[in-house]
Amino acid sequence: MVKLLVSAVSYIDEDVDADHGTSSGRRKHAVLKRMGKWKLVSSAMTERGFAVSPQQCEDKFNDLNKRYKRLTEILGRGRACQIVEKPELLEQLSLSGKLREEAKKHLNSKHLHYEEMCSYHNRNRYCLLDDPVLQRSLRMALRAPAEQGKQCLFGYDDEDDQMLLSDDDDDYEDDELNDDLEAGAEDHGPHRVHATEKLKHDHEGHCGSHLSEVAAIDMNRMNFEGSGGPSSEKNLSYMRVQIERQRLKIKSQMLRIEQRHFKWLKFSKEKDRELQKMKLENERMALENERLELELKLKEIEIGIKPKRI
Repeated sequence: MVKLLVSAVSYIDEDVDADHGTSSGRRKHAVLKRMGKWKLVSSAMTERGFAVSPQQCEDKFNDLNKRYKRLTEILGRGRACQIVEKPELLEQLSLSGKLREEAKKHLNSKHLHYEEMCSYHNRNRYCLLDDPVLQRSLRMALRAPAEQGKQCLFGYDDEDDQMLLSDDDDDYEDDELNDDLEAGAEDHGPHRVHATEKLKHDHEGHCGSHLSEVAAIDMNRMNFEGSGGPSSEKNLSYMRVQIERQRLKIKSQMLRIEQRHFKWLKFSKEKDRELQKMKLENERMALENERLELELKLKEIEIGIKPKRI
């Protein structure tokens, strides 16, 4: 569920930033201001089987971000990724006892999700979902909020579907906020538990294998910012090639999805025509029955039989 949440926020930020300064970008900013980023995220989460409110999405993401930034502040940028992957490296750092204990507390927390937040802040998808359908859905919501609203209307009137969060506890180590959110989403049916399991199995191994690469890219970025040598330029060129390759892959997937969508529309229209034909046939038969009934009444009148009341 956390992976889906961070991925949705990442897609929205990427789409808005890509059009920064253009008329399209200004329109998207206006949509976000009117509808709210977290309402879009909440709708995407609900579509995937996690009924969470916009406020809950915002609170959860802010909590994740706060944990990520604090651990990065303690361990150092780039080094934190390596220690998250191998916590035993923490003992090799020169830290005060208080900071060491705080770092251990973060590393042992099941609500840290450092890998996902690291991918988010480094603008890559190593530990996030590579989901063109989700990306396209959010992009359509930003570009055509009225049409998207017709397809995705989610209310929160049912108190049983609401998951309450305590707003008077500012300690981001309070696990109740995270437990209530995650357990509450699972209470809405077995298909949502299945969705959680699927997300976990699809990306758990992928994320672990790429954590070192995330750290390497993070360190390369630091080196590039500190020097302008040929090695940094080569790293930047490599990253550009990887981004372009990823973009083409996503575009190819989107085209395949669009093709399936058109096939479904064609099939749907054929079924609609068949239903309309059956409806007209039923109406014709009803009129024919009514005509026969009237003829029968006329015959009864002609031979002097009192018509039966129907």
